[in-house]
Amino acid sequence: MGKRYNVFVYGTLLKGFDGYKKYMCKGNYISGGSLKGVMYHTGSGYPAVIYDRKNGGEITGELYSVDENLMKELRRYEGVGSLLTCYEEKVVKVQTKNVICRPGFLWFLLSGKDLSSSLVYL
Repeated sequence: MGKRYNVFVYGTLLKGFDGYKKYMCKGNYISGGSLKGVMYHTGSGYPAVIYDRKNGGEITGELYSVDENLMKELRRYEGVGSLLTCYEEKVVKVQTKNVICRPGFLWFLLSGKDLSSSLVYL
């Protein structure tokens, strides 16, 4: 059995959306979960989160366990490693109903990029 990753998803990767049908349906659902942050609408059909453990509101989503192949697909989908992406990958603590905190990967907005003119706070 290869390496597995916990991945917290929100937006287009949630059940019922296209990203779920293409990617997350191949993962193993662990639990609903939440983390602290600020969610924005990008104006491009998907949301973005700025992770803020101290001052953020509750961002709800789903926690999955994924294998290395699916993790590679998710990284391509989120643009990890691309100069054009506005997302960064980080391991964060996710609050779940079954376990107080689990580490999980999250793709969130790069804090250094000025996207304020194209984002709408949700």
